[in-house]
Amino acid sequence: MRSMRLPLAVLLGAALCASSVAAPAPQSSKNLYEWTAVAPIVVVGTFVEQDGRWAVFTLSKTFRGDLAQGDRVWIDLRYANNQRPSEEVALRLQAGNDYVLLIEPTDRRKPDDAERGYDLVRGVEGARALPKEGAPAVVSAIAAFVEIQDLKDFDAMWWRFRDLLDSGNPVVVETILRQHVKFRYGDPELLQRLEPLLDHPSPVIRGLAADVAGIVLGKVGGEDDEIVREVQPLLMAHARRDPSVEVRVSATRAVGAVRGPRTDALLREIADADPDQNVRYEATRLLYEHDGTGAGAPAAPGGGGD
Repeated sequence: MRSMRLPLAVLLGAALCASSVAAPAPQSSKNLYEWTAVAPIVVVGTFVEQDGRWAVFTLSKTFRGDLAQGDRVWIDLRYANNQRPSEEVALRLQAGNDYVLLIEPTDRRKPDDAERGYDLVRGVEGARALPKEGAPAVVSAIAAFVEIQDLKDFDAMWWRFRDLLDSGNPVVVETILRQHVKFRYGDPELLQRLEPLLDHPSPVIRGLAADVAGIVLGKVGGEDDEIVREVQPLLMAHARRDPSVEVRVSATRAVGAVRGPRTDALLREIADADPDQNVRYEATRLLYEHDGTGAGAPAAPGGGGD
C-alpha cells in the first residue's frame, strides 16, 4: 500500500540526496563514437594466441587504416597492462573471441623482428569484445561513425548524425542521442526526427529522445509556440504513462523545459499522482524552478518508488 501524499511544498523534502535523477546519468565509459575517434587504426580481429608479451590477432575487418582482412597483428598486451592506472583492471583476452581494436604502430618489435608490433590506443581500454549477439549492429555502427569522423567537418558531422537517427540500428541511434545530450545540441528541425523515437521499443532510446527534445524545447519559447504544440502532447503522454520510470523522469523534465499554465498543471498532476518518488521529485523540482524563487526546493529522493 502506498503511503499518504505530503503537500506539494514539502513533497520529498526529507528524502536523501545521494541518488538524484535530476539529470541524465553519466556513462561509465566512452560511447562508440568517442571511443573510436582518436585511433589511427580501427579493426576487428580474432584473438588467436599469446606469444610472450604479444597478443596475436587475425583481422576480419578494417574500418580505418591500411591493414587488410586476414592480416595477423601482434599487440603488446604486457605493455598495455603495465601502463594502466592502478584502478583499472588488467586486460584479459579469450582465445577465439572477436575484438574491436584501436591500435597504432610501435617501435617495439617482436623478439624475432619478423612482424611489426602495435600498441593499443587508450591502453587496456583499446580493446572491446564484440557481443555474441548483436555484433552486426556494433560493426555497422562503428563503420558509420568512422566515416563521419574522417569527414573532419563539425557541421557535416551533426547533419550526418541527424540523418542516422532514422537508422534501424539501435546502437547508432542510442550513441547519436547521447552525443546530442552531452553537447546539448539540437534545433527545432531535429524534433521531427525525435518524435518516432519517443515511441521506440527501447526505454533507453525513448528516454534519451525525451532528453534531447527537452534540450530543443528549452531553446524555443513558450508553450503556445507552434513547434512546442506539435511535440509536447507526446512528451506529456510519456510523462504520465510510460511504463519506464527513467523515461517518465526524462519526459517530465522535457515537458518542464517549457513554462506555462498547461505545463505546470501537468507537473502538479505528476507530483501528486505518479507512483514513483523519483518522477514526483522531478515534477516538484521543476515547479519550484518555474516559481522563480528556488526557495524551499525539495531534497532529492533516496531510491525507487513507494
